[in-house]
Amino acid sequence: MNSTNWMAFIRRTGIEEKEMKQKSKTGVLTLIVFWLYVALPLLWGVASTLKKAMALFN
Repeated sequence: MNSTNWMAFIRRTGIEEKEMKQKSKTGVLTLIVFWLYVALPLLWGVASTLKKAMALFN
């Protein structure tokens, strides 16, 4: 790779990194929302199951 191609690669990579950082902000928020969407009912189900199981052993 000659120096001209190398500099073009560096410039292109810098632009892609900026775009990825902008996309990752919305990606992180979306990821958190969907994890809560899954985790809250899951935790409720586990707690409910444990509560019913404790009633069996009392």
